Amino acid sequence: MTLIANQDFVSLSTYVHPSQGVRFSPYAYVDVENHLKFNAQDVADLLLDTTMHTWGAYDGSGFPIELSFADYYTRFV
Repeated sequence: MTLIANQDFVSLSTYVHPSQGVRFSPYAYVDVENHLKFNAQDVADLLLDTTMHTWGAYDGSGFPIELSFADYYTRFV
């Protein structure tokens, strides 16, 4: 948790499972079919990635959560 709180994604990437990766879910429910999964290199580069990803859907409205990782981190982490 400290690595995530400190935004140390390079160090966090060393803990990512080599074949299963790591999954980010905006809420407690983890949708293994649709929520994004990242490999170690992706995790190391997350803060540099400006790609708009669809992270799931907002509770209540069902609208897609379309954010860069930096914006996702601010809102959901």
